Amino acid sequence: MRPDSQTVYCIDTSILIDLKRYPRDIFGVWQSLEDMIAKDLAIAPKQVREELKAWDDELYPWAVRQRKMFKPLTRKQANCVAEIVGKFPDLAHTDRRVEAADPFVIALALAEKRASLFGKDYVVVSSERRKPGRIRIPDACEHFDLRCLMLFDFMRAEGWTFVRGPAK
Repeated sequence: MRPDSQTVYCIDTSILIDLKRYPRDIFGVWQSLEDMIAKDLAIAPKQVREELKAWDDELYPWAVRQRKMFKPLTRKQANCVAEIVGKFPDLAHTDRRVEAADPFVIALALAEKRASLFGKDYVVVSSERRKPGRIRIPDACEHFDLRCLMLFDFMRAEGWTFVRGPAK
């Protein structure tokens, strides 16, 4: 993590699922993410944790331990969710049994960016890619003038490197 970071990353469920490919005992990505969470530089709406609960694997207990990461819905965020879903109703994924976190991830970044008095940048981090004929997180972020990064772009932005060395 950069010591001078003024960027707060709003993490989508897809990023946490993708990170499961990186074992804790080999790569430092989990510790790097947890360090950011401790400094409120990696946040997510509580809906992300609820999506993880539906996966029913080791990721959900990790998420429960990361209380500081998961932010409750505020009135400003709820207004942003309504604005986002009003413009992009497909992001609500009403066909799922679990409430879709997508509009809440975007709303968290948008509400915080609009309220920021100290020049912090709020960036969405998602594994979703644009898909012709479908509205996805990157499309909504572009509309609302929010940066949206993929996993490796997020790691590069924070200067994460993982050096090969001997096993301990």
